[in-house]
Order: sequence, then structure tokens, then C-alpha cells
Amino acid sequence: MGRGKVKLRRIENIAHRQVTFCKRRAGLLKKARELSVLCDAEIGLIIFSTNGKLYELATKGTMKELIEKYMKSSEEGHAQVEPKPPQVKAKKNMVEMPGNGDVPFTHANISLARNELWYKPMTDLNTGLRKFVKWYLSYYGYSKGDKSDM
Repeated sequence: MGRGKVKLRRIENIAHRQVTFCKRRAGLLKKARELSVLCDAEIGLIIFSTNGKLYELATKGTMKELIEKYMKSSEEGHAQVEPKPPQVKAKKNMVEMPGNGDVPFTHANISLARNELWYKPMTDLNTGLRKFVKWYLSYYGYSKGDKSDM
């Protein structure tokens, strides 16, 4: 059984507020450390209590180093710190089809659709295949004689 929702408003009782601050501060620091370990993230957390006491966490290096890194990043317009993955071109492996290239069987059975839904294709298979090949070649920029890249 979970805890009920808490209304987000200032806790008026000073003792309750202090206890809640201590517990939630500890939980927040723990979650920040977990996030840093699990995701290899650099995290800097600065908390000031109501009486001005400072609590800080820097998961990698010092808080000063982390703030300097933040300032440098801010000056660069929050530029992406991580390098972009390299653009890799897909490798094509052409395999010769055995025989005449005919598919011995297919799982596309439209007889049920024909019988129960009165479905009748508007284009026959041969015409549809020709139209598809023509579209494919024009869409991907192949000319009639250039089939080496396919």
C-alpha cells in the first residue's frame, strides 16, 4: 500500500518542516547519486536550508569544476557536450536468387476478404508490381540502366 498524495504547500509547523527537509534532502541526494551511477551522468546539486546551511553534491570531480563546465557550456549556448555519433553508410550484401526468382508460396490469402467482405482488388497483381517497381526506381533515383546500387 502506497502513501497518499501530499498537497504541495509550505509546511507551517517548523519542527515538521525541518524533519521533512532532512528526510527529503537525504532522499534527493540518494536519487542524484543513483542517477549518476546508473546513467554515468555528472550531477551537481546545491541546496540551502531555511537557516542558510549549504548542502552540495558533485558526483564527478568538485562542485567548482562542475560549475566551470556549466559556465563554459552556457557561454557556448548550451552546445551539445557529447560528440554526435558518426554517420555510417549501410552495407549492402547482394545475394543471387536461386532459379527464376519466383516465390514458391505466399501467406497473402485474400479469399476470406473476397468471400466475406466482397473485396475485389482494383489492380491486378502484374500491373501492381509493375507500378510498384516504377515508383520504387523513380523514388530512390535509379535510372533504367543503373541497377548496380540496388
